[in-house]
Amino acid sequence: MGHGVDIDSFVKANLNEVVLLGINGIKAGYVGTFHNQINYDLLKQLALRNLNIDL
Repeated sequence: MGHGVDIDSFVKANLNEVVLLGINGIKAGYVGTFHNQINYDLLKQLALRNLNIDL
């Protein structure tokens, strides 16, 4: 399955502000398939060491 984005619709969209959960101003996220190549221990360590970022 390929990945892509519809830039024309994204640019033309009249979107309202999106409010994300969490208390921090910095947000981080992952969009994709979770699979065996992801180092989950490292991901957990990074999240725990950066409590100022909502993951």
